[in-house]
Amino acid sequence: TVSPTTASPTTISPTAAPTMIPASIDDVAVVSDIRFVGLEFSRLSDPDFEATFRDNFRTAMAAAAGVFEGRVTITRIYEGSVVVTSMVRFAAANDAAGMGADFLAKLNSNPVGIFSSSSALLQYKPIEAFGFTTTAPTAVSPTTAAPTTVSPTT
Repeated sequence: TVSPTTASPTTISPTAAPTMIPASIDDVAVVSDIRFVGLEFSRLSDPDFEATFRDNFRTAMAAAAGVFEGRVTITRIYEGSVVVTSMVRFAAANDAAGMGADFLAKLNSNPVGIFSSSSALLQYKPIEAFGFTTTAPTAVSPTTAAPTTVSPTT
């Protein structure tokens, strides 16, 4: 005789969202505001358009900087045509200061050149940019110290 078997239910795990590569205290970051003058801000109200725009932006910035896309973070997109504030992190182990300085020079002198690999973004010319170099922020470890309380004085 054959006893019946019960199949176990199968669950599909969701695909994890891409994560930022952890920063080192020695990383160098180029922070920039890049303005796409030819793009109307209202276009970003379409979620599909915004997702594609973000992907194209990160891909082009990473290619121009010579880093992995996980090292490009969009921190804000705001109106003024469309202005993207972003950070590109350069690993200390890979001549961060030199690579960061080279990328910053390209960004400030010829921002259109940064997006030469993306015809999707070049259609929004003119493109203006301002950037600066800083150390990359690192994650702050949570503290386990008890909170401080202050008693009122009389």
